[in-house]
Amino acid sequence: MIGNFILVNLISDIQSIYENIEQLQVVKCGMFHEGVAINPDGTPKYSTMDSVTVFDRLPLCTHELRNVRLGCAHSGVNVKFESTLDKLIALMPHKSEIISSLKTSFSATITKIYTTDHQMGHLEHQLGHCQIDGLMHERAKLEESKALLKEKHDGLMNQLKQLKTDIELFIKNELNKHH
Repeated sequence: MIGNFILVNLISDIQSIYENIEQLQVVKCGMFHEGVAINPDGTPKYSTMDSVTVFDRLPLCTHELRNVRLGCAHSGVNVKFESTLDKLIALMPHKSEIISSLKTSFSATITKIYTTDHQMGHLEHQLGHCQIDGLMHERAKLEESKALLKEKHDGLMNQLKQLKTDIELFIKNELNKHH
């Protein structure tokens, strides 16, 4: 009787994790939030402090959206996801190697996404300077780099979506073994 109770609780806990993961989204945002805000006349919004140009940025997605979007570099959802995978390892120690491998892949992908996000922020800063200084030739090169960074980000988001799907399928298969 106690064994069945423990198994039912275990399955319930794993099901809950599955449902939480299923609610998460992977959205190809193009890192729009790294963009420089533009005045109505088309010039970048900025201020200068101690000879340093500080550009106004486009706003982030709402906190609610960032809480459910895996891959967002401006949210704690990715850390919570890793914590969820740790809980899954604790619930399924016999599958810890597989889950740890998925977690490692997730962490590596997230790190690459964060790096790409930071690169885009720096690139947008350079583009803002080019626009202010009228450096159109330099700006064209930077726009090409921007397009490549967006492509890279889209590819990483595709990887992330596939990892999420792989994790969901893994959990679903494990749950099906107990039904």
